Amino acid sequence: MKRPLILILALACACSAAAEPDIETCTCDGLAGWQSGAVDGSGAVQDSELTAADGRVVLSYERGRITPLAHYALLTELKELRIKVRSACEATFVIVFEDRDGATFNLPLKVPALEWTELKARPEAFKMNADSPTAKAAVEPARLGLGYVLIDSAAFTRGTGRNTIEIDEVEIEREPIERREGDFVVEGTVELAQSLHVAGAVRVRPGGRLRVTAPRFVAAGDLHADDGTLEFEGGVVVVAQRFIHERTWWLHGASRLSFRKALVSSGSPFGVKTRDASSLDAAETRFLGGMSCDVGPEASVTLTGAIAPGEFIIAPGGKVVVENSREVVLWLALGANHKGAFSVPAGEAVADWASPAGHAVRVKGGVKIRFCVISFPGSDGTVEPCDLSAAGLIFGGKTAVEIADLHDGQPVREWSPGSSDRKIVFRGTRVAAWNLYAADDAKVTLRRCTFGESMGFGRARIAISESTCDGKGGYIGAHERSEIRLTACRLDCPVIARDDATVVLENCTVNGDVRATGRATVRLKGTAVSGKIEADAGARVERE
Repeated sequence: MKRPLILILALACACSAAAEPDIETCTCDGLAGWQSGAVDGSGAVQDSELTAADGRVVLSYERGRITPLAHYALLTELKELRIKVRSACEATFVIVFEDRDGATFNLPLKVPALEWTELKARPEAFKMNADSPTAKAAVEPARLGLGYVLIDSAAFTRGTGRNTIEIDEVEIEREPIERREGDFVVEGTVELAQSLHVAGAVRVRPGGRLRVTAPRFVAAGDLHADDGTLEFEGGVVVVAQRFIHERTWWLHGASRLSFRKALVSSGSPFGVKTRDASSLDAAETRFLGGMSCDVGPEASVTLTGAIAPGEFIIAPGGKVVVENSREVVLWLALGANHKGAFSVPAGEAVADWASPAGHAVRVKGGVKIRFCVISFPGSDGTVEPCDLSAAGLIFGGKTAVEIADLHDGQPVREWSPGSSDRKIVFRGTRVAAWNLYAADDAKVTLRRCTFGESMGFGRARIAISESTCDGKGGYIGAHERSEIRLTACRLDCPVIARDDATVVLENCTVNGDVRATGRATVRLKGTAVSGKIEADAGARVERE
């Protein structure tokens, strides 16, 4: 019997590599992925404190109050969850999780006082909560998503007194997963119904179509689509990253990328570049980490019922439609298209709004829509009184500009960057995060500022002194052959040097990680770093 081409290709992919054990070990040397707060999301529980010390996550709390400790880790296809914990008091802890269909389950486990104990939880041992919104006979591991919660049951039995728990290590064992080394090249139509881990890049050739309905698809490299189609439906897409923007998904030609009822987990934003007439659409999909998506002049993005998809940097002509979605960041590019007055709507809810500045941007029902602008050369207009989540200023060519005493969150009566290549004026505007960028051979100097992010590209030079990067807009990033030099600054964000770039930190305080990748160099002179200091092979971190 002759098999259809689709089936043959799917079988070839599934059989290309043997399934490997999938065990993730989560060390507890920081609070990344950990959170504690009130059940209603109103903030920290009274008299509770969550810290990380000596390689352990530590929660101190009053036992009479419900104080959930949440850990955001991937549980899809879970076989066993192992938590190494020590409690100051004898206690019964309840592990709770919710699957992607809305069903909730619990498993109570006893812990003696002052003894390191390994809690072992297998899906078949969990019972459905009495108030579960969705009824199920048992846990379906393939429908689990991200995260579980640990709660001291004393809060439900009128417990009293104070307790402290320490988490030393968490192991998550999932079902074995097929692993493909090298690039995964898609020609013709390929359908994947079984989970797959791609260690290299995903490359979709012209006319190629990749349709994934598997419980998990792990992409540990970049993605390149040239007039191809990628469809992710119903499962979990993991974009494996060590740091923000490590991975980029490139869409060229008439390529199409779609997510349907999926969960996309990347830890931190990954890059998506929509070029030419490519398109991206996400429907009823939740993102954890989100995307930083460049929307080109002929490209289009459609978000319908999407949750936290990330940020979209929209060139004039780029089409973006946001419908019944939440936690979306829209960056509107203001260049030669910006003439006259411009403003954005107030409030968290947006019923119906269209951009007046030459973009094809429409919001038809949105909650927590964050509006930002990014200023390019050629602008000749004003930003009228409004609140912006961020404002980016990008300088290119051989422009030289100096900016002083500009601060995040402080309203400006009337302010202009003072660059000869544009006439943009911010009038009565409150900007939560000012972001500064330099490209080509531009030179930008900042003094005594509080800003959200700064990046260099090309051969640009950025000099920053006596300033604070509060991280509200992102991080410090040097790309290509650029150089960023910071003197006497406080940086509450990561610092990343890539490609052949250089970052010099002199007499600074960094409350975040410092990383050099590619052939980049980071120089630390009299600088204190509270996070990790790492250099990939070929890159350098030098201390002086």
